[in-house]
Amino acid sequence: MAGQSIPVATPSLSFENLTAGVFQDNLEQYLSENIGFREPMTRFYNQYLWDFFRKTYSDEVAIGKDDWLFFNFNVDEYYGKEMYRWIESNDKAVDRFEKQIRMLKKLIGVLKTFDIDFLIYTTPDKANLYPQFLPERDFDTTTIHAYDYYRQALVENGIPYIDMDSWFINMQDTLDYPAIPQTSAHWIFPAVYAADSLFSYMATMKGIEMSRIVIGERLECSELTKGNIRDLEKLLNLQRDITINEDIYYEREVSIRSDSNAVKPNAVFIGNSYFFAINQYIDLNEVFSDVRYWFYNMTEYYGQRLQKNRPISETDRLYAIVNADYIAWFTDKAQMYKISYGFAEDALLRLCVSDSLWEAEVEKVMVAENVNKTQAEDILRNDIERIEGLGGDCVPAIRNTRGIVLAQTAYRINQDENWLNALKIKAFTDNESLESLVKREAINVVDGHPLLRDDMAVNDSILTEYRVQEVVENWRNNTEMIDIITKQLEETGLTFEEQLLMDARWFVDNEKNNEK
Repeated sequence: MAGQSIPVATPSLSFENLTAGVFQDNLEQYLSENIGFREPMTRFYNQYLWDFFRKTYSDEVAIGKDDWLFFNFNVDEYYGKEMYRWIESNDKAVDRFEKQIRMLKKLIGVLKTFDIDFLIYTTPDKANLYPQFLPERDFDTTTIHAYDYYRQALVENGIPYIDMDSWFINMQDTLDYPAIPQTSAHWIFPAVYAADSLFSYMATMKGIEMSRIVIGERLECSELTKGNIRDLEKLLNLQRDITINEDIYYEREVSIRSDSNAVKPNAVFIGNSYFFAINQYIDLNEVFSDVRYWFYNMTEYYGQRLQKNRPISETDRLYAIVNADYIAWFTDKAQMYKISYGFAEDALLRLCVSDSLWEAEVEKVMVAENVNKTQAEDILRNDIERIEGLGGDCVPAIRNTRGIVLAQTAYRINQDENWLNALKIKAFTDNESLESLVKREAINVVDGHPLLRDDMAVNDSILTEYRVQEVVENWRNNTEMIDIITKQLEETGLTFEEQLLMDARWFVDNEKNNEK
């Protein structure tokens, strides 16, 4: 079923647990989660609540008029109550908002020294687009809306900003269907129109020409879009679909047009789930040379069609930031209380604070607050302005020089085909990741040590095997390729792994022949 659930472990029986009543409580929770026919029984009950009372026990979903669905936090924001979920008073809200504007101004100032452009855009908010379908609630007019505060502050401080919420309100009448469907939480194909405007704005910021999105003939909705039309409804876990007119929705052909002057920049996007629709309809690798999507600044999506992902903690964030041409942060109106999702503070630390300065500042906090090292580090990450050189209103002058030079050197290695091929051979023969080898090689360059590439002779057969394994890993993350390979198994009689490897070898051989 859709939604979040926490697995309940099998209860452990002991004399202590039994006499204390712990076993009984755990057993009740376990049986509740694992009882036979739990899913159909739950769906039956949810359907009963919906059919007779238009009610749900989902904490996330609000049922509006005419069976329109909204996230509860979007409804709370419309009625002026969302602020209290994050901040307890208007005074503290203003303090937090002003601090975040300071962080953004400092970050933008630092990024400018590397010719990196930073921008913010707000995606459309469903409650704002369709207030006529909202459930009736009382307004709280005493609170401060983060969206309203930041919208004004961003403009006043010259921070590049696109207000797509207002734009979609104005363009709604020009669409044949709701930009955000009745039973969904997100935009569908109109995300393409937003991306087209966004990419044009980005090109204007640098005065360059980027590849353009070309929107063509009308198409029927794909199965993926049909599922997305009901993404919010899925959280209700009903037996039957809510009755809506799906026939009004459609897509269009999307292609990318590039001429000889078009530039493919590097970009990092940090934001919420609205970016998935942009990636669904547009091959971003045709627009950007390197594109990364940091989902809530917690998970990185990267690679072809952003099919790979990993925790943000496993990403070399300084490498991605310092080698980007653009960094864009985005969210919807209701989530502006969490502006940048901690990205601004983390980026400033990585760009400005060297390892030695960090250690010195941690030591200061340990002494001043009488805390251990881990606690001191948490205190500094939550208030980076305590660090010498990061306080005040001015753009920081301090830099993490070594970290930046290493990141730039690693990028230069990655752009050198012969150098990278030598490291790929070593990665294959030593069973080590290419990423870690590039980092080691960057250290060798900066510190004047012997280079790994000088120990490796280019071997075409090993390079071919490396490429085969690269294709295999890419296809493992590609649901379309998994389906294609699976359909072949009955005919070939091979296992999935055998078929995967065979098709990858054929693909690489064909790739090499085309290069000739």
